[in-house]
Amino acid sequence: MLTRASEREHPESLRAGAGSPRRTWGTRGTGTEVLEAQEGPVRPIFVNDNLLDIIVSPAAVGQTAHVEATPVTSAFRIASEVTTSMETDTSISVVADPADAHHLVVSGTIGAAAGRRLTVYRIQDAASWARTLFIEALIRAGVRVAANPMANNPSS
Repeated sequence: MLTRASEREHPESLRAGAGSPRRTWGTRGTGTEVLEAQEGPVRPIFVNDNLLDIIVSPAAVGQTAHVEATPVTSAFRIASEVTTSMETDTSISVVADPADAHHLVVSGTIGAAAGRRLTVYRIQDAASWARTLFIEALIRAGVRVAANPMANNPSS
């Protein structure tokens, strides 16, 4: 977590980019100061920047492109609706299914000669994301874990 001894605007070098709104340091009543970033407060825990990387690989023209995610997790099921085209342009998006937040749909087009392309899905619940990945890593290492890796992280 980023902290400062007193409230103040963060230096130009910490801004998200030219023309970005000014952000300030402030407390949230916990005695800890939290940096407001471009997309909200900076979370106290990060695993892969709280992103699910989704790699899209073209198939034959007219066919559905292949998708794979990293880090490897059972937290999400990913469906590809990306069509491989003869064009060179690539336009890919990823959204969670409104009926099931663990089902991601990757859609758009990718050129047959475009090579592998990366898109990302931003994780909303950082603590549960870290918990899930940690439990899955323990299981892969042969550690018996009684907890459900897909459960939300307890708040207490």
